[in-house]
Parts: sequence; C-alpha cells; structure tokens
Amino acid sequence: VRWDTADGIWERKGFVSHRHNVFLEEITAPAGGMLQMELKMAAPVGNKEYFPVFYGIPTVLQHPEKCDLRISVKEDMLILSCAYAPAYGNKGYISAVRLLIEEGNSECIKNGVNITDSRRVLLIGKTVKYESAFSHDNITAIEKELREIQPDYRLMAEENRNYLSKKLELSRFRFGSEQEYAYSTEELLREQHLS
Repeated sequence: VRWDTADGIWERKGFVSHRHNVFLEEITAPAGGMLQMELKMAAPVGNKEYFPVFYGIPTVLQHPEKCDLRISVKEDMLILSCAYAPAYGNKGYISAVRLLIEEGNSECIKNGVNITDSRRVLLIGKTVKYESAFSHDNITAIEKELREIQPDYRLMAEENRNYLSKKLELSRFRFGSEQEYAYSTEELLREQHLS
C-alpha cells in the first residue's frame, strides 16, 4: 500500500512467509522523511462492534474476565499471551511481533513501543494456538524463534515467490474461450445482459 501526504510517499507492504510461518510487514518513510509512530498490542476484549465476526464466529473473547491475559513489551518485541478460561481446559494462544528499526529509536510505553526518527520498520510476527499444554512460559520459545530469523524482507519475499509460483503452476483458471479474451468490456457486458 502506498499513500501520499505533504511529507511524500509512504509505503507499507507485507506477506506471510511459508518457510518460516510468520508474517512480515515493512513500513517505509518517504524520501527525506522519518517514521514517528506507536505500535501497541491490544487484547481482543471490549467493544464487540470493533472486532469483526468471521463466518459467524466472534473474534472477541466472549468472557475475558475468565481468561488470563498478559502483554509483555520490550523495545524490540511485543507479546500477548492468553490462557483461556479454565473450563475450556489448558488452552490458549500467544501472539508475538518482533520489531526491527532502521536508524531511529524505540521506547517502551504502555502495551507498546514508541518509534521515532526511523527510516524503515520491519515487523515479523506470528500467533500460535495451543489446544493443550498451554503455558505463558511458551513465550520464551516463540521469542527465540522470531529472533533467529534473518530479517531480510526482499530475500524472504523472493523465497516465498519461488515457492508459491511452483504451486500456482499446478492449477489453471479459464474464464471463457480464447475468443472471449479479445472482447472489450462493453462487448462482455452486452453479452451478459443478453444471456
């Protein structure tokens, strides 16, 4: 996504790495500009209208008062861990985001990080759901895994592109005959209205 402001062109891009099973999001300041931003971790509680419903399933915790929610903040890592209500068994999830800041500074704030004077910020994160054996101590392994990833956005994107292109070569979509590909938009619309 690119957007223009009086300061110039900002860019945000991202993808999910198949090999590492993490998402990457890169935010770049315009030429000559610097990023000034806050990143915060928010638990899925509160206003149920704010959090969407996917396929009839609410994305907000139904009984947050029965869950053990914890947010951990470091200058380069945000972590949310949630142990579900004991009635559901030993279940929960951990969401972690590693922050890599080019130039600039980061400062811990409540539930997040304040980033100043940065050219680029790279976020690498993942969510792990536990259907059993959940523990807030599992944070250590996830944090270690994120720190071991070599943070090269372009290299990881190319690696992902190579992997996915092989998969996409296995399937083909045809939306009509070869002749129909040559139709103009008006001709296609006329044909739809006649059928």
